[in-house]
Amino acid sequence: MIFKVNAGEKINLFSFAKLIISIDKHLEASAMINLQLKTFEMKNIVFLSCILILVCSLGSAQVFTQFSSGNVVVLQAGNGATALSSTATPMFLREISPSGSSLFTYTVPITSNTLTMSGSATSEGGLTLSADNKKLILVGYNAAVGTTGIAATAGTAANRVVAAVDATAGITYTGTSSYFSTNNIRYGASDGLGNFWTGGGNTGLCYMGTLSAAAITQTTSTNLRSTQIFMNELYFSTGSGTSGIYKVGASLPVTAGQTTTLIINTSTVGTSPSPYGFYFNPAMTICYIADDRTTTNGGGIQKWVNSVGTWTLAYTFSTSATPTTTGARAVIADFSGTNPIIYGTSAESSLNRLFKIIDGGSVAGSTISSIATASTNTIFRGIAFSPTLSTCTTASITSATSNTNVCSSQSLNLNVTATGSAPFTYNWSGPGSLSSNTVSSPNLASPVSGNYTITVSNGCGTASAAISISVNPAVTLAVSPATICSGSTANLNASGASTYTWNNGSNLASISVSPSVTTVYTVTGKSAQGCPGSQTVNVNVNGLPTIAVNSSSICSGNQATLTASGANSYTWNTGSNSPSLVLNPTSTTNYTITGADANNCVNSATTSMIVVASPTISVISSSICAGQMGTLSANGAVNYTWSTAATTSVINDSPLSTTLYTVIGAAGGCLTAGDGTLTVIALPILIVNSETICSGESATLSVSGASTYTWNSSSYSSSISVSPTANTIYTVSGTSSLNCVSTATAQIIVNAIPVITVNSATLCAGASATLTANGATTYSWNTGSTSNSIVVTPNTTSVYTITGTSASCDAGNTVTVTVNPLPTINVPGSSICSGGSSTITASGAATYTWNTGSTSPSITASPTANTNY
Repeated sequence: MIFKVNAGEKINLFSFAKLIISIDKHLEASAMINLQLKTFEMKNIVFLSCILILVCSLGSAQVFTQFSSGNVVVLQAGNGATALSSTATPMFLREISPSGSSLFTYTVPITSNTLTMSGSATSEGGLTLSADNKKLILVGYNAAVGTTGIAATAGTAANRVVAAVDATAGITYTGTSSYFSTNNIRYGASDGLGNFWTGGGNTGLCYMGTLSAAAITQTTSTNLRSTQIFMNELYFSTGSGTSGIYKVGASLPVTAGQTTTLIINTSTVGTSPSPYGFYFNPAMTICYIADDRTTTNGGGIQKWVNSVGTWTLAYTFSTSATPTTTGARAVIADFSGTNPIIYGTSAESSLNRLFKIIDGGSVAGSTISSIATASTNTIFRGIAFSPTLSTCTTASITSATSNTNVCSSQSLNLNVTATGSAPFTYNWSGPGSLSSNTVSSPNLASPVSGNYTITVSNGCGTASAAISISVNPAVTLAVSPATICSGSTANLNASGASTYTWNNGSNLASISVSPSVTTVYTVTGKSAQGCPGSQTVNVNVNGLPTIAVNSSSICSGNQATLTASGANSYTWNTGSNSPSLVLNPTSTTNYTITGADANNCVNSATTSMIVVASPTISVISSSICAGQMGTLSANGAVNYTWSTAATTSVINDSPLSTTLYTVIGAAGGCLTAGDGTLTVIALPILIVNSETICSGESATLSVSGASTYTWNSSSYSSSISVSPTANTIYTVSGTSSLNCVSTATAQIIVNAIPVITVNSATLCAGASATLTANGATTYSWNTGSTSNSIVVTPNTTSVYTITGTSASCDAGNTVTVTVNPLPTINVPGSSICSGGSSTITASGAATYTWNTGSTSPSITASPTANTNY
């Protein structure tokens, strides 16, 4: 076992102790523990090593493995907890079986000798298997998880590292601070002898190993994708320049200045070819190339074929059974069988897939399936086959056995014990159908005589052995089923064996059973050779028919029908064979019916016909006045139902007219009808007058239609005289000779007497005045006018009379118009000389107004001509 750490680092004793403990404490031979301390490559790429060999006598040699040959290992970036980005992320090597089962996951260390990669750089994450098939080769950065922009960091800050992981999950590192600085390292390849060739985004193809000083072997192409070793030759892929697969130098070059040769030219396939992983068959006549373009542009898994030194594209596979546009990033192939089996990773940016293709010689003839899918926050990158053990002992078979005296009805158990280096694979073959042909101890549920061959393989060889199997025939038992009625007995007779055992404990060939329900009985027999056989038989128990018959309760004098069901034929105790009987007993009577079903199973039932006496119903009627509530009372039953839907013995109702009511009385389920009447007496019809009067007047109210009367004024007369001061309603009740009462009302409307107002006037003789009356609806003047306003021109003081009417009520008023005489004005005339003036003085009035505008009694005039003033 090899345990390796970097020079200058302290050995973690706890980890070292766990490593030692992992060795089986029962080992009997010596084991060697090699502690190799190696520096990461610094500027001069100096390698220091120190070997400490501890020889421990720990028992027989045994190798503890983690990876198992024959499986596929895919490199996974990300742990699922953190979204993938350009920061440094942890790596995992996941081993997956060809059928897609997850077998083992190796966590690449991130605490000591840290190795991480970019989570989002799609060109990173290459994985290869060393040329000796014993180590997985991966590359990355010596940087802590979470280091930002990891691909752009300087090599001195984050060494670029190539690591080798063996089948026991031991890991060794080789690092450089010079190559791929400020760019990403992508792929590594190794011969398995400590020599590594790496490629990436710059620098070229670099050698790091023990054969010479570190060197850049070629610089013709610097943007390298995948780096691989096939048939002891070194190859790389590139998408720059003329894209394709190139060979470097001859054999495995370790010095600078190597030439490159274009082996497969992919630049002619589609637009902007982008080859990544590639894989040759041992004969170097087939090459599968993973192209990460969409399938419409030529991406997917390309199959190239070499014919007479010329490589041509045969066809391109999609990355899933349902064609998608997604290309591929990595590819490997198993050429050991008739048809190559291709494994690859698809180029989705998330949730990408590990897929398998069985190449049938054409796209249509091939089988494509996805066998694993990356989970959220993880991504699949490179793939490689699982490594084989460094130390291997060829498998050999110690024993191959089976159980003896096998009968055809028994299970045949096969078993093989193998020695050598684990793990082993098993392959059984033979004429029978094995539960599994890949386990050490399969079984055959229905064994067949013949030879069975087992081949045991491990990583370094195979061994085979054969077992001859002779199978004895099983017993064939015969037993006939039986059918009985419930409560009966069945006889079961078995034959075909030497001895018998029934599941009820009997060891006889024939048994008698009386099950209550249908029951399965099993008889086991053995032949003279001891081979068992069994047979089951049903004893079908037919249940007795369930005879259903109604009972009946009738009222005396009535009849009813009894009907039976549940059988095919019937017999009554009356002698009738009909399923129904019509009966009218005079008293309660029991009847028995016996029925047989189609299986001739018989059962019986008994029923009764109960005779109940009918009730006698009487109803008390009554008379009511119209509008009153009347009562009807029924007697003689327990329950009642009226034609009104009432269910009480006494009902109340208020019909509009005389009404007949029907009641059905029930007692003991028997019904009797009765009826009663509510006689409705009409109310007296009262006739009474209403009046309209003026305030202060009286009116007479009279009523008729009844025998006696009562007014709300406490009068009992048919006529009353009233003098209300306001509108008043009077109520009168009238009682008929049958003592039914009704009421009526009369109204006295009292209209107010109008108050008439009219204006007076004083005027000069010859003038007119307007007299206006108010307070009434219509008017009448002593002048004959009927308007509320009149114009008068009296010569002398006069009196005028007005009468006003409102709501037939009248009122009057008078008004005086005073007439004053006109004044007599005296103005003497005058004569003046031209240019002279004269004073004119008026008399006879109180005030004056001259046509000159003067208001004085006298004016002075100086006219130039004769003038009137």
